[in-house]
Order: sequence, then C-alpha cells, then structure tokens
Amino acid sequence: MNLLVVGRGPVAQVLAASARRSTEVVLATRDDVPGVIDLDVARHGREPRPSRRTTLPTLPLAEASARSWDVVLTTAPVDAAALTSLLAASPGAALASVTQVPSEADALAQAAAGRPWGLVAPGFLAQGREAVRWWQPGGLGVGLAGEAADALRLALDPQRLRLRDVPAFAPLHAAVVPMAAVAVLEAHGWHRGRAAADARRVVAVVQEAGQALAVAYGGRPARAAAPVVSAVLRLLHRVTPFDVDAYARDHFGRHGAQTRTLLADWVRLGECFDRPARTTAALLAELCVADERRAAAV
Repeated sequence: MNLLVVGRGPVAQVLAASARRSTEVVLATRDDVPGVIDLDVARHGREPRPSRRTTLPTLPLAEASARSWDVVLTTAPVDAAALTSLLAASPGAALASVTQVPSEADALAQAAAGRPWGLVAPGFLAQGREAVRWWQPGGLGVGLAGEAADALRLALDPQRLRLRDVPAFAPLHAAVVPMAAVAVLEAHGWHRGRAAADARRVVAVVQEAGQALAVAYGGRPARAAAPVVSAVLRLLHRVTPFDVDAYARDHFGRHGAQTRTLLADWVRLGECFDRPARTTAALLAELCVADERRAAAV
C-alpha cells in the first residue's frame, strides 16, 4: 500500500506519521526538487506519544503525478484540473481530501471520475511547523466518509487515529459550528470574550449554513444554542492543552482565505436552494472589508 499525502502542514504530518507500518508514505509539496523532512510529531498530553516515523520523503507535485499510488489524500486546496493531473498515472487510486469546503468537495468528486473518493474529518487539532503537536478531544475520531474509506483504513493506523465511518457528507456538516464560531471570532479580532457576547450571530450562521447544506447534500443540519456557544468560547482555554488563542490567530489567521471561501459557499448554496443566508453574507462582507483595510494600511 502506498499513500501520497498532498501538503506538508501539521494535519498532513499527523496523518502521514499515523499511517500503518506497512504503508509507504510520501508527501507531495510545491518544492522544486525531491527531499526528506524530519518528523517531530507527538500527541499532546502528560506523556506525549511520539510517531514511529522520524523522516518522510517528499516529491514535487509534478514528479508525484508520474508515479502510481494506491491512495491520494489531499490536506491542502487542490483544484479539479490539478487533481486530474496528479492521478494520471494512478487509474486505480482512491481519492480523499481533508476538506469541509463544499466547492472543494465538488472538485474532488469531479476529479474522481469514477474512482472511489471520500472526505476526511480530522477530529483533531494540530499545531506547529518543525515540531507538530496534536490533540484529539475525548470521544472524537477521524471520520472517514465515502467509498475511499476502505482504502484509507488499510493505509492508516486505526488505533492511533480512532478511525470511524461517517455519512457521505458529514464532514461538511461538521465544519458548520466550529467555523461559524471562527469567523465571528476573527471578526472580533480573535477576542474570545467579545465573540462569546456575539454568540447569537454564530447561531444564526449555523442555522443558515446547516439548512443550505442539508438541502444540497442531505444529512442533518448542524445545531447550536447561544448559551452553549458563549460558554465554550469563554472556557475553551481551560480544556485545551495548548494556547488556544495563539492557535486561533496563527492557524485560522493564516487560512483566512479558506474561511472566506467556506462562507461564500454557504451563501451560494443558500441562494441556489432558496435558503437566504443573510447573516452569513453580512459576516463575509465584514471580513472582506477588514481585509481591504489591512491591505490599504500596508
């Protein structure tokens, strides 16, 4: 079994480090030449569990496209054309993606072209670049959705990651509550107290996005209650084993474009299926205005 993981961020490193011993793992990156990265991946906890793998080979995307793979797992946005090119030499490969963005899931389905494909919901938070530390809250596991789940189970270690089967588009629904909260948190300058006071807006976005996704993809809409959202935002630092404020600013701050794509997808789906997402659209506009102000100030 050989596994190509597209990306080299913390989520990619955790998944690659958690593959079965028998799985050959390679990272596809945007580097110009093949290489090797040193792995320092461990779970948060009193006694961190380091990965069994200490190094991983890397390949430029162009060279990875020339090899045959059993499973291709993307952890970074890749458009349908690039995915098709990446799979050119792998007619039997299963295709999966760590994404909760509807347009990216649609691109994945288009690129699959009859192959087994699916979505992955990580169920963990990972931080760091050189030294990656990850935390999987109790009860959660890595959700595998779609036909690619069987191939992923053969490639990944089920004990290390707590693999579990989830409905086809469950990862899209799983993003709604946390990402609605992240978007409102960003709108308040990453200040959790102010975001907690604005919990009703989080709930409004959750309702709009949940309804649009349920109509577009099926499944049960996500739900949230303002008192619970407010309490979680205020108390989150007490349950996470790392600096959650620094994590939010660093991780979601660097991936702001993807947050905006996600919000735009929710708005688009609402328009397509007559489920107006006015609160979500207003939040997206607010974030875009803030982007323009920051750009003008540089």
